[in-house]
Amino acid sequence: MKARKKIYLNLASRPLKNRRLFYFIFGLLGGATLIFSIYGGVVYSKYRLESKKITAATNRIENIKVNIQSMDNKFTDQIEKASLENQGEVDMINSIIYKKSFSWVDFLSIFERTLPEACYLVSFDPEFMDGASVSVKVKVASPDLGRLLKLINNLNTLRFRNIRLVNESKAENGLFIYEMSLNYERTI
Repeated sequence: MKARKKIYLNLASRPLKNRRLFYFIFGLLGGATLIFSIYGGVVYSKYRLESKKITAATNRIENIKVNIQSMDNKFTDQIEKASLENQGEVDMINSIIYKKSFSWVDFLSIFERTLPEACYLVSFDPEFMDGASVSVKVKVASPDLGRLLKLINNLNTLRFRNIRLVNESKAENGLFIYEMSLNYERTI
């Protein structure tokens, strides 16, 4: 058999002989520590600088956001103030537009459909109300009370509201003249 050489596991048993190995190991560990420390410092300083830039950008964005919100509030207040100042003019213009767009042909054709036979319209006096309604005073000639009641029922089925009989008189030709007031709700 071959003779085997003894391996001494206790490296400290001969310190002078193993000193180079220890210097090499500690030098290698020290160098690796130094390299990792330098690399860590570079990464830390780089990302710290980036973090400061991001923080500064965030602060600028917050300042811009606050400025925009204050400008928005200022413009909203100006709009509300202008709308309050000009509300009367706007209402007047809207009422003019409403009056111009009102279809008298539609109104009279609807009213004519409600008239029973032998009844006819003597006069009407319209007055525009707020919103989409018209208050109308009408005089209708009818031969008897039954046809007037039929007229009132027909008016109720359509867009006429608040129908009130104001006056009744008899004409020279024997027909009754009924004066009524009513409201017409226009669809817009």
